[in-house]
Amino acid sequence: MDIGDFSKFEQNFLNGKLGVFADKYVRMRIVWTPEQLSDDFLKHIEDELVADIIYLQNFNDNRRPGFNPIRSMEWLTSRSGHTWVLNKAITKYNKDKDVARKGSPIAERVRFGDRGTKMFYDINFGLQGPNNHNRVSTEEYRNINLIPWTIKHVNHELKIKHGTDLKTILYNLPLNSSLVDITDHWLGNYYDDENNPALMPLLKTFRSPFYYYVYKGKYYASAESLGEERFSPDSQYYQYGFDLCVLNFYQQQGAVFDIKDFTEEERPLKIILKQLTNEAGIDYHAVSPNDLGVNADRFFTTYANYLNSKSIS
Repeated sequence: MDIGDFSKFEQNFLNGKLGVFADKYVRMRIVWTPEQLSDDFLKHIEDELVADIIYLQNFNDNRRPGFNPIRSMEWLTSRSGHTWVLNKAITKYNKDKDVARKGSPIAERVRFGDRGTKMFYDINFGLQGPNNHNRVSTEEYRNINLIPWTIKHVNHELKIKHGTDLKTILYNLPLNSSLVDITDHWLGNYYDDENNPALMPLLKTFRSPFYYYVYKGKYYASAESLGEERFSPDSQYYQYGFDLCVLNFYQQQGAVFDIKDFTEEERPLKIILKQLTNEAGIDYHAVSPNDLGVNADRFFTTYANYLNSKSIS
């Protein structure tokens, strides 16, 4: 069976699934090959089939009688399907390899600030549409000149969408004394160079939130790790926010920081937070306020590579 044996509607369905996956794949990876894109897409399809999460499993559209997405997706796992996906990946690579060479933005969306005081900000790189949920076209993405998550980029987003800038936010957000020491130091030593990575306070979420679960006083990283107990009324889930975030496009690394002392009981939570942020492709650091140094100078010495536009050896 070949792609040509499918109806036009089914072909569009398969092209759409691959296209959406490939667009994100290209943007979020620094280096990739057609074989990697093909293999990862097919693994994604196999996971969907195994998980049986396809909402159209028993699909019977009067406009498209007999259309079954599972049949189409199972074809992708055949030898002919593999060949079709690889050829598409080769075409994508030849067309968009310059986009991949731009480097990963690390995150597409950042939401930070304080909801209670309505000083809450939602900014992005390469998204558009209602609530900025949709990715811009690859051609538009190719022409974006701003460097992701630099002070220049963040202030551009803040001005357009919220009518403010990062300095104003840092001066007015209700921050504790440790965070004030850090942000004051950063404003005095980093802010004037708009090519430096931006230091964003009170991170709430990237495109996906950071959730953890609690059941009978124990912490869990996911609902699945709770097993059947996830259905218990005693199980609760919470969204976690971090004190600071910096995404360094130049070094292709990002980090979030908690400036606090974790209690003995909270140490399992710290392990989970490290796991969740690692899955998001960034580093996690828990820093005791006692380790910041005078005017937070020790903090900036320790984490200089995240905060500068050039590597600090």
